[in-house]
Amino acid sequence: MVDSGPVTLGKRKCRLLVTHDDYSMVSKLPKQSMSVVTILRDPVDRVFSTYEFSIKVAARFLVHPNLTSATQMAKRLRAKTTGVSTLDIWPWKYLVPWMREDLFARRDTRKHRGLNDIMSSDPYDTPEIAMPLHVYIHDPIAHDIVHNGATFQV
Repeated sequence: MVDSGPVTLGKRKCRLLVTHDDYSMVSKLPKQSMSVVTILRDPVDRVFSTYEFSIKVAARFLVHPNLTSATQMAKRLRAKTTGVSTLDIWPWKYLVPWMREDLFARRDTRKHRGLNDIMSSDPYDTPEIAMPLHVYIHDPIAHDIVHNGATFQV
């Protein structure tokens, strides 16, 4: 494929919004001349992605241990930007605090046992560090939010 330079749109005031938000975002957009495109993800890929993102965002609390809640983290992030914090958005406002509590409990258990270096060939099964994927998938919180949430978002 040859790059032909910048794309010129046929309409001068054409704008594009790309978001992971659910369809309720449409109610916040101007009604005139709007088109919506929805992309549905593979459900298995979506579960992996949700698991990984939950850990990634929750792990930020390990770097900032003085922040004791998702609410404090959201306020701190909001103060630095004009946007909305991930921690204000469904499903993250539920999944991140849940994962945060789990990460802190596992960290405290490692410290108590004197474990520092943990090596694993399977990043989805490191119970000393993070909730294993199979535990995450079968937990009622993940079931309600992740499994049923995909249907809710559509």
